[in-house]
Amino acid sequence: MNGVEALFARLKKLRIVPGKLAHLRVAAIGPATQQEIEKQGLKVVVTPDRYVAEAVAEALKGKTEGKRVLLVRAKVARDVLPIELRKSGAKVDWPKPMRRMCPRVRKKSSTGFFAMIHRARTS
Repeated sequence: MNGVEALFARLKKLRIVPGKLAHLRVAAIGPATQQEIEKQGLKVVVTPDRYVAEAVAEALKGKTEGKRVLLVRAKVARDVLPIELRKSGAKVDWPKPMRRMCPRVRKKSSTGFFAMIHRARTS
């Protein structure tokens, strides 16, 4: 299961329709990821020409200052992107790096990404 699949599987389990996230600005590391995100009904606004973290950071430069960024990434991903986003003034949140399965969390958990998703669903 890739990051897009894991994210949308978790949203489905929490009964959050992707349309509830349509107001978000979404970036993808490459065209395959972009296609998978857009299949779920979200629009990707940034996809760099090179499919590496440095290119994503460069493409987002000047667009994330003072913004909150949710970073969904694989466990094996390098820390380049969160470091560069923070340097550019973004507040970066990311769930525990995803593995091949969606982690189990308590619905009423008060911290972390899945708690944010839970709060979005109930607000």
